[in-house]
Amino acid sequence: MKRKYLSESHGKLDVVILGSWMTRNYGGVLTGYALYRTVRSLGYDAVLVDHLGWYGSGLSGDTVLDFIDSHKIRVVAGWSAAAQRRLAASAHTILVGSDQLWNPETVNNLFFFLDWAGAANRKISYATSLGKNNKERFLDEYLEKYRKYLRRFDAISVREAQSVPFMKELFGVQACWQLDPVFLLYAEEWRKLAEKENDRLPERYLLAYILDPTQEKCGISIELARQQKLTDVIFVFDIKAKTPPMDIPAGVNVYVMHPKIPLWLRLYANASRVVTDSFHGSCFSLIFERQFISIGNASRGIDRFVSLMQQFGLKNHLMSWSKELEWPSEELDYASITPRMEKLREESLAWLKTQLASQKRSEELEMLNREVEQTLPPERPLFLK
Repeated sequence: MKRKYLSESHGKLDVVILGSWMTRNYGGVLTGYALYRTVRSLGYDAVLVDHLGWYGSGLSGDTVLDFIDSHKIRVVAGWSAAAQRRLAASAHTILVGSDQLWNPETVNNLFFFLDWAGAANRKISYATSLGKNNKERFLDEYLEKYRKYLRRFDAISVREAQSVPFMKELFGVQACWQLDPVFLLYAEEWRKLAEKENDRLPERYLLAYILDPTQEKCGISIELARQQKLTDVIFVFDIKAKTPPMDIPAGVNVYVMHPKIPLWLRLYANASRVVTDSFHGSCFSLIFERQFISIGNASRGIDRFVSLMQQFGLKNHLMSWSKELEWPSEELDYASITPRMEKLREESLAWLKTQLASQKRSEELEMLNREVEQTLPPERPLFLK
């Protein structure tokens, strides 16, 4: 099926949203969905930008693309220099929307630093992540480029609290911390999406959402289920991961699922216990008020786990994979966690609303934007040379 991008004659756009929603990752697409819905709920005409050319590839039966289609989310092309120039000409605000978009180990171009944006575009970062706050990862040859473009932003917020001083020290820009976009939607809205799937599930089960599965990790998850007297274990792995071999003890029922996104949400909403090494898996455990263990995923970036758990006072529930791993004796108290989440949601929504509505820009920032725009070549390369 050939999907259609928003027409090039779309006219002016209020907000174009950049992100990693096309990466075939549950958390990535739901981050894009949440930010899209939130911006539209604030009264703005919003679109998601496809900077890879994936949406229009004709791929059918894909978990992420089917979800985008079913919710009639508007998508605009942005993978070529020409398409980016059209975006810059038509957009009022360009919103860089969360996830590890400024991680130099996974993103080796300047697209998310808005090297293609014009001086007139308002530039906002909402809860964008650096991945790891490690100076050595930012090569000197790129640092000046990053500084140059980040200094043009009208407002910057980051997802990890540890990144706030890092942004000032390394890039010379002022940043603040805001919640990941998935928290901007209430649990009720996520539940409505989950209810669109009616697959029969066990009455009580442990959900193990593991991005980087191994035989040992699966064995640990099964043992944690047994500790909690749960005989049903549902495994969900990263969309691209292979299922490892497992040793399944007698009396335990193991299911390996490759769910579409509504069912993935329903698995979280109904789980008795959750074990996950996924940041967004931890986020949805909190949103659905599940009892869970978050396994810090060092290879993908531990800072985001630490920041998340600190915000909700849950250090004891951030652990490492170990054969001696035991379920915490203290249950999570959502009578105190959920009000904290609601307060942070209100603060993050207020920040985003203020930044989208603001028309103010200092003379210094305006001059900097114009100076940088004059140095941009007419045909900017997508990747650093």
